[in-house]
Amino acid sequence: MTHSDKDLFLQFREHKISMSQLKSRVYMRRFKIDYVTFDDMIPYMDKDWLDEEKKAKFRPIMKQILGENPSPKDLLKELLPHQIN
Repeated sequence: MTHSDKDLFLQFREHKISMSQLKSRVYMRRFKIDYVTFDDMIPYMDKDWLDEEKKAKFRPIMKQILGENPSPKDLLKELLPHQIN
């Protein structure tokens, strides 16, 4: 608690920040690192990523490229030329 701030918990209680944002802010103060969460990136993302209809259309393509249950290794693998386009 020594590395946290009352304002962070107030923001969390008022649903202004998520739990992952709260944790990252505490870690940032404690360990002096910069850590960005997904919730921090949402305002900067293309709105297509948030549209459920467009995500549903893109899901079959991702399944074709990565398979049914991709692991982190699958997401980092080098894509073949026919998978890039």
